[in-house]
Amino acid sequence: MGAPKTYSAMLRHIAELQKQAEAMRVKEAAGVIKRVQEAMQVYGLTPEDLKVKKPRVVKETPAKVEPEVPKVRKKVTRPAKFADDKGNAWAGGGSMPVWLREQVEQGKSIEEFRIKQG
Repeated sequence: MGAPKTYSAMLRHIAELQKQAEAMRVKEAAGVIKRVQEAMQVYGLTPEDLKVKKPRVVKETPAKVEPEVPKVRKKVTRPAKFADDKGNAWAGGGSMPVWLREQVEQGKSIEEFRIKQG
């Protein structure tokens, strides 16, 4: 399969990869548990020696993994602080817009474009 072409296809692809990863984790964990149990027998260790309160039971089947839905940030609209007679406006945040920068470079004061409050 090539790269997913849409956002929803990518989420499905991620979910499938997460399922595969969980299945691999379960399979590998089973081998780790077996090796730990063998080592515990050889050295006469108990769960208390490992400071384990309760051994974790590894599921044989991978858990259903839902794709994480990204949080959508609300766009904050701020009132304009500067405007010209052509309908351009700027709230004063971020970089100065081209229309205002060009006017300032031509010698005008930014204060000439400030919207009077009240």
